[in-house]
Amino acid sequence: MGDVDILTDLYIIEVKKSIGAVDTKQLDKLTNPANPDYFNFDGKNIVYYIEDTTIKNPFNEKTLQALEEAGVTVVNTLDDLKGVISH
Repeated sequence: MGDVDILTDLYIIEVKKSIGAVDTKQLDKLTNPANPDYFNFDGKNIVYYIEDTTIKNPFNEKTLQALEEAGVTVVNTLDDLKGVISH
């Protein structure tokens, strides 16, 4: 399996300090069923709680774009996270 920060009945929630801490290999394991290490067989919604999404280099921009393209919800505050998971 992989390393998951928070797992609920409906969500896999990853907590990161900054956008630079996002591991795109882990993202692929969560979102790409063709990945041999895929582990989101229940089709849970993926949420990344990222405290700081400041874009400091082009790699960070690509990472944020990859999250969006994969259908991942990105939140920056606990209130936003609460709003997402309370639905």
